[in-house]
Amino acid sequence: MGASDRIASMISLLGSLTSREAHKTLTYLLADPQLVAWHDHLQRSLESQRVLYGDASYVVPSIEQVKSTLSNTLPANAGDLAALVIDKLREISSRLRGGSSNLWCQFWNEDQYGRPIDAKPENSCRDAILALLQSALPDGADAVPEGHYAAGTRADIRVSYGGHNIPIEIKKDTHRDLWTAFRSQLINYYTTDPATGGHCIYLVLWFAGDEKRIACSPCGYQLTTAEELQQSIEQGLTLDEARKVSVVVFDVNKPSVQSAELV
Repeated sequence: MGASDRIASMISLLGSLTSREAHKTLTYLLADPQLVAWHDHLQRSLESQRVLYGDASYVVPSIEQVKSTLSNTLPANAGDLAALVIDKLREISSRLRGGSSNLWCQFWNEDQYGRPIDAKPENSCRDAILALLQSALPDGADAVPEGHYAAGTRADIRVSYGGHNIPIEIKKDTHRDLWTAFRSQLINYYTTDPATGGHCIYLVLWFAGDEKRIACSPCGYQLTTAEELQQSIEQGLTLDEARKVSVVVFDVNKPSVQSAELV
C-alpha cells in the first residue's frame, strides 16, 4: 500500500468513528492549507462522521421532554432547538412589520427628526436582534454573540440549550457574500459541530433603500421585496443544503412607507 493509499485509509477511518475527538481531528485537518489536495476526501469523511456522531449521541427524550417540546416550551434535540429559534425569529419579523414599538428604528441611523438616513453597521444590527431574541427565548435557552466554531470561525449569534446549539449568520442585503455565505460559513464551518445536529439559520436584513445598492439575484434580475430575496436565496440551495439551512429575511424598512422614501 502506497503512502497516498495509507493517508486515504486513515481519513476514511476517522470518518467512521463516532467520537468528538475524531470530529475535531477532521475539522483541524480540513482547515490545514497544506492538505488542500485532500480537501474533498476530508470533507466527505467529516460529513459522514457528523452523521454517525449524531446517531450515536442521540438520546431518546424523556416523557417530560416530549411534553415540553409539544407544548412549544423546551427543545429535546438540535432540530427542536432550530425550530424554536426560527419560530421566535418569525415572531420578531412580524413585530417589525406590525408592532407599535417602532422596532425597525433599531436598524437605521436617523437624523435629528427621527427620519431614517442609512442602515446601521451589521454588528449593530446583530446586537439589536440578539436583544430581541434573548427576551423571546424560554428559560434555559441562551443566545450569545460571536459563537465559536471550527477553524477559529465565529457565528454572529449562537443559541444554546441542553448541550445543543444553533448558529445564526446575519448578512445585510448589500453584503458582497450574500449569495454564498450560507455555504462558505454556515455549512462549511458551523454545521460540522455535532452539537448543531447539522442545523443552522441564515438571517438576512432587507433594507432596500436604494435600487443601485440592492444585491441582484444570481439570475440577474432586480429584487424588490424581502419575500423575493428569501425565495431567491432558498432557490439557490441544493436539496442537501436545504436540509441544513433555514433562511429568514427581516424586512427592516418602516412599515407602510415606500422604500424610496426611507433614504
